[in-house]
Amino acid sequence: MESVAERGLENRFSILFIEMTACAIESRSNASRYGKRDQEDNKLKHELVWLKAPKARGTYSKRWPQ
Repeated sequence: MESVAERGLENRFSILFIEMTACAIESRSNASRYGKRDQEDNKLKHELVWLKAPKARGTYSKRWPQ
């Protein structure tokens, strides 16, 4: 069983990862509004939505979309 501190740390890392992904999407979109990266940006946006979806704790690495 996880301690409260371990769960809090896991939650902080999850939030940080989601924020970093959002920043990467924004910077890539701004750098290439009309470029070839549109498909990649759409894929990253889809992954960000997937990360925000409710799911069981501790499944981030196991369920990462391929």
